[in-house]
Amino acid sequence: MPPKIWRKRERNKLIMFLNNNSVNNLMNFLL
Repeated sequence: MPPKIWRKRERNKLIMFLNNNSVNNLMNFLL
């Protein structure tokens, strides 16, 4: 599934998911 065919909403969901994960990982690392 190439990113080209992704709907914008799906791509945004994925970006949000990755951003949330990175924030969570960073918090876990810092705490």
